[in-house]
Amino acid sequence: MSDKLDLDPKRLIELKIQHKTCRDKKTAYKINAIILLAEGWTYPQIEKALLISERNLRRYRDIFLDDGLKGLMHVHYQGSTPKLSDENLLELENHVANNIFLTAAEVCIFVQQKYSVEYKTQSMVKLLGRLGFVYKKTKLVPGKADPEKQKVFLEEYLKIRKNLKENEVIYFTDSVHPTHNVMPANCWIKKGTEKHVKSNSGRERLNITGAYNPINQDFVVQEWDTIDGEAIVSLYKGIEESNKDKKKIIVIGDNAPYMRGETVCNYLKNSRIEFRPLPSYSPNLNLIERLWKLMKQEVLYNRYYETITEFRDAIYLFFRQIKTRYRKKVKSLLAENFHLYATV
Repeated sequence: MSDKLDLDPKRLIELKIQHKTCRDKKTAYKINAIILLAEGWTYPQIEKALLISERNLRRYRDIFLDDGLKGLMHVHYQGSTPKLSDENLLELENHVANNIFLTAAEVCIFVQQKYSVEYKTQSMVKLLGRLGFVYKKTKLVPGKADPEKQKVFLEEYLKIRKNLKENEVIYFTDSVHPTHNVMPANCWIKKGTEKHVKSNSGRERLNITGAYNPINQDFVVQEWDTIDGEAIVSLYKGIEESNKDKKKIIVIGDNAPYMRGETVCNYLKNSRIEFRPLPSYSPNLNLIERLWKLMKQEVLYNRYYETITEFRDAIYLFFRQIKTRYRKKVKSLLAENFHLYATV
C-alpha cells in the first residue's frame, strides 16, 4: 500500500511554496517527492515520475519525518566543490541507477566522455556513496515477467485494498516444499578459519499450502502428500472456517494448473471465496513468498536436523510462533510494500 504522509493542509502549502522558490534542483526533487507522498502517490508512481530510485525516496521520507524540511535541505557531507553541477549529478545518479556499471572505473570513463570531467577511481567511489549507491550483487528475476501486467495488477490491488469493506478480507496463498537437508548460508566467521555445519543426504520434503492475511497477520497452513485440487479446496475451507463473519474472501495466488482445475472451480461456484490470479512469473507480488523466506532463514539456514520428524517439528514450531516470537519480523517483512521488477 501507499506510505502516505499525513500532513495538515497548512504544512503542505508551505512545502509547495518552498518547492517553487527552491533554486537547488536536487533539493527541489526531494521536496517534490514528499509532496507527492502526502498526496497519496505510491513509491513506484513517484519513481516513474521523478526518476528517483525507491531507495532514495524512502531515505528522503525518513529524513523529513526526523528533521522536517530543514533535514531535506541540509548538506550531509563536507568537502571540496563538486566537479559536476547539481544538474549533472542528478543525471549521473539516474544513469547509474538505470544501467549496470561493474566498477567505479567504468563510471569514471562515462563521466569523462559525457561531461569532460576527470575523476580518480577512489573519488568516484566516494561520490557514488554520497549519491546513495552501494556495491552489491544484482538479483535475478524471472525473464518472462511482464512489468506492465504487474503494474496493472498492483493498481487493481491497491484499489481493492482501499475500498475493502468490514465484511471482506484478503488472503495471499502459495505452496512451499522445504527439503530435509541443511541450507548453507552466510554467517560471521573469523578470518582465516572455516565453520562447518553437519549435513545429511535426506531428500524427503514437506508439501505445505498456506494463506496469509495482511490485515491482521492471520494465516492458515496445511501439509499434504501432494499439492493438488483437493489440497487447495481444503485450504479454502480452512480460510472460510477462520472467517465465518466475512461475506467475501479475496484470495490471491499464482495461476498454477491445480489452482484452476475442475475440483477447485466447482468448489468456488458456491464459495464465499473470489480467486484473483497473479500475473505469471510474479512472486514479488505474493506476500506469502516473504513468509516462506523468513521460515527458511529462521529454521533451515545452517540448521541440522537428524530426522524428518525433527525437521517437521521445527517448521511447525515456527508457524505456531508467527504471532508471538516472530510478530515484529512478520509485520515488517510482510508489509504491503510491493516491488515491481526493474531490469536494465
